[in-house]
Amino acid sequence: MWMSLSRNMIACGLLVIFVVTVGCSPRCTPDSNYETFCREAQAVVQPQDLQRWAISVMEKHKSGYEVPLTDLPASVRGIKSPFIHAKEPSSASIVSVNNGANAIDIMWGGGFMGHWGLTVGNASFRMDTVHNNKIIISEWIPGVYFFSSVD
Repeated sequence: MWMSLSRNMIACGLLVIFVVTVGCSPRCTPDSNYETFCREAQAVVQPQDLQRWAISVMEKHKSGYEVPLTDLPASVRGIKSPFIHAKEPSSASIVSVNNGANAIDIMWGGGFMGHWGLTVGNASFRMDTVHNNKIIISEWIPGVYFFSSVD
């Protein structure tokens, strides 16, 4: 009896591991929720308005400034996150990239789910676009980029 009980427990354990592994594997790549996030953002945010907002914040503050999440435009706070546990942005800050050019990173996510969000600079701000198994960066309009990364 103990032998059959042990076999059943092992079989159930292996089944649980298989289901969790298969169920999580699509979420463990930057592609998994990236397209959903981009569609949601494009549906509620006017990128030119977001860019004007970012420029005004960068004119008042330096790189490293943590933008209070309550100061984000309502349209950005209204983006529906693909993950239920990351419904709102987790951080927003002015970063210095590309030879000292400033931009605002607005980020959702964290931990096992990775990060995704928007990097917003002025119209001449440029980032290299990337698409691999760890990171995606794509341009929305000149100076505004979507990103996704898996830690």
